[in-house]
Amino acid sequence: MPSEERQFDYQVCYGTADRVTFANGNWLGQDIPESERKPADIQSCPLMWDYLNTAGAHGWELVTVLETPAARGQLVRTYFLKRER
Repeated sequence: MPSEERQFDYQVCYGTADRVTFANGNWLGQDIPESERKPADIQSCPLMWDYLNTAGAHGWELVTVLETPAARGQLVRTYFLKRER
């Protein structure tokens, strides 16, 4: 009997200042057109640990985090998550 291959879904999320701002390209803050967003609008995005706890409750597993330097001495964090289908 052939073994079934495991299949996964993936999420790539971006965050800054302990907030997750995008997940798979979708803005997670208030519904504000991109051209009108201000740096303060990041505060409407979920806190990183809240987002990860909610994602974990839905079967997502954090695989790794990559930190990249950004403007004004900040870091952009890229979160890679997966879950089995």
